Amino acid sequence: DGRSQLLMTIDNFAATTVTSLRTTALNGVAIDVTALGSFTVLSLVVAAFFFHFLFNQQGLLALQVLAAAMGSGLFTFFLKIFFERPRPPVQDRLVDIHGFSYPSGHSLSAAAVYFTLAMILMKKSSSNAVKVGAILLFGLLISGIGISRIYLGAHFFSDVTAGFLLGTAWAALVGSIVLFSSTRTNSIR
Repeated sequence: DGRSQLLMTIDNFAATTVTSLRTTALNGVAIDVTALGSFTVLSLVVAAFFFHFLFNQQGLLALQVLAAAMGSGLFTFFLKIFFERPRPPVQDRLVDIHGFSYPSGHSLSAAAVYFTLAMILMKKSSSNAVKVGAILLFGLLISGIGISRIYLGAHFFSDVTAGFLLGTAWAALVGSIVLFSSTRTNSIR
């Protein structure tokens, strides 16, 4: 069908463009950047913020971070099983990776967790510079992780885009629920 052909054309163009930039130095950078969206790194980030908020008696924020992370993991798991999209060809990959491709779990989880942290920083700070800095920092981080997945040949552009959209939407939904809950709790007092 025409839409799937267009999607394949976009995916192939993005892969060709990004992989044409490969150098030995950039390969190492891409591996380091992609690690920032890995299960291990995100788990450590989530645990650090979860316990920070918990110990500072900010239970709703602790739950917000935890819900963003856990939900993104569940979305990734079930959507990969549902779509069963194969990864890019092995000869195009710079990393040894298995499993299905759609959506990009690194992109989905990074968007959910890092966007959640950006929203929390924006909410807690009265400084416009901090708010803009949070959006720029986490936006660059999320984008870098997604680009690194394409660069390494682990994912197609559409996998990464879907991950970004789903992760951001999930973070926004969780953030809205927390905002509603905190507003509701404060109005009852």
